[in-house]
Amino acid sequence: MRGVCEMLKARTLAEWEAEHSPVEAFTPDRPESPPLDWQWERRAVKWYALVVLLLACPVLWQVREEHQRQVFVRREQQRKAMLTLELQPPPTVARGPAERRSGGGSAGTWVVTGAGDATYNGTYRKRGALNGQPAYTNGSKWLWYIGGHWLLTEEPGVADPDAPYGSSPGELPGNPWVPLLPYRPPS
Repeated sequence: MRGVCEMLKARTLAEWEAEHSPVEAFTPDRPESPPLDWQWERRAVKWYALVVLLLACPVLWQVREEHQRQVFVRREQQRKAMLTLELQPPPTVARGPAERRSGGGSAGTWVVTGAGDATYNGTYRKRGALNGQPAYTNGSKWLWYIGGHWLLTEEPGVADPDAPYGSSPGELPGNPWVPLLPYRPPS
């Protein structure tokens, strides 16, 4: 039975091809096109997809990095805004009482009041010189001069990034004072 079915199938296919033969016959000098290789096309699509994926990864990485940078910048701006609020109001510096020295002379002092960070408040006494100007301390903080401005810092000579307060240009008392950024609050 199987043989008969195959024979009918072959005959039917041959009849169909005879009835539906193209009008233009192939000439011997015209080669037939090769059969399609679907295996090769599937592999090519896979390779194209892989190349697109490899090219897309760096772009996606850059987009992610830019987003993280923007988040970092926003956080840094918020942190600086909070520190500025924390340091408000800036201090006021005024002449303090003259102190007698153990050689018969007297030395001027400066009184810092109203700083947002209260550890900078107090009386500052002369303790040496820095940058051609006297440097003053209240025991833990320093009042000193650099480049036309007076600074209040935790250490003398360390202006950036540890200078929380700076004066307007000129001589002491240098009012008005302003909070400088960045500032690291005391730990």
